[in-house]
Amino acid sequence: MLGLGAIGFWLLWTLTPVEMRNTGIPVILLWTVFGGWSAIRLIQRLARECKVNGAVLQGALAGYLMLGLASGLLLCGLETIQPGSFRGIDIGTQLVGTQAVGLNHTVWGLNFAELNYFAFVSLTTMGYGDVVPLTAPASMICVMIAVTGTFYIAAVMGVLISRLTIQETEQARNAE
Repeated sequence: MLGLGAIGFWLLWTLTPVEMRNTGIPVILLWTVFGGWSAIRLIQRLARECKVNGAVLQGALAGYLMLGLASGLLLCGLETIQPGSFRGIDIGTQLVGTQAVGLNHTVWGLNFAELNYFAFVSLTTMGYGDVVPLTAPASMICVMIAVTGTFYIAAVMGVLISRLTIQETEQARNAE
C-alpha cells in the first residue's frame, strides 16, 4: 500500500504546475519512507535465504537500484520545493534579472536524468563534482543518501558473505 501511495503521489506530482511547489513534500516523505522500509525488508529477506544463488544476487542488486531511484525522486522533490538546491543541473528555467522564469510549467520540466545520476553518484559516495548541493537541506539529504548507500552495501555484503561461508561449510561436511 505504501508503494502504491508513493507511485500515486509521484504521478500527481509530475503533472503539478511549478507554482504549487509544496506538492513535492508528500513525494519526498513517501519515497523516503518507502525506500527505507523496502531496503530494510529486503535485507531481512536476504538474511533468511539459506543459499546464495542468482535470485539472491538479483534481489540485492534490485534493492540497490531501488534505493538509487528513490533517492533521485527525493532530490527531484527537494529541487521542486527549493529551486536552486543544486548547481550543475538543467532545471528548465532561465534567469531573467534576479527572477527564475520557468520554461516548462510543470515539475516534469526538471531534469530527472541528471538528478537521478547525481543520486547514484551520491549513493556510491563517488562524487565527481559536476553536480553540487548548494543548500543545507540538499547537503544533508546527500549525506543521508551516502550513508544509506554505504550501510546497504555493508549489510548486504555481510549477509551474503555469511551465507556463502555457511554454504561452503555445509558442502565441505557433505563431501566428507
